[in-house]
Amino acid sequence: MEGFSMRQYAWKPAAEMVVTLLKIYEANYPEILKTCLIVNAPKVFALAFSVIKKFMHENTISKIKIYGTDSKKWQAQVLAMVDKDQLPVFYGGTMVDENGDTKCSLIVKPGGKVPKCYYTKNTSSVNKKEYKRVTIKTGDKHTVDLLCADPESVLK
Repeated sequence: MEGFSMRQYAWKPAAEMVVTLLKIYEANYPEILKTCLIVNAPKVFALAFSVIKKFMHENTISKIKIYGTDSKKWQAQVLAMVDKDQLPVFYGGTMVDENGDTKCSLIVKPGGKVPKCYYTKNTSSVNKKEYKRVTIKTGDKHTVDLLCADPESVLK
């Protein structure tokens, strides 16, 4: 979380987007998040999070742990979940990338603009006959039967 300023946290369109994404996430995927560790959080992040968490479910909030820049407070927590050889040296592990970078910048990409090579094309090759539009009212259920050819598949 290095390099963030109050200006970025206070930008209204970004804040509105975060709240919208949280609502969508909690309404549709409530149990996907197991744990979220936010490390190296600047002090201003705590202020921003105190506003955002008002829009979050208590169950989700309980899964989020926020740590400042004191690595002694968060490293043990991270190492309890991630093997040391899978964690960059910068975060307390032993892993470096092929350039010897302790942040493993070739593997763990910093935020920023997504390179165009990762864009997907808007294709119209989808067989629309396979899709059916349904409206599900609050409290109702809709069942969809799926045939899975691979018994090792995981649906996320």
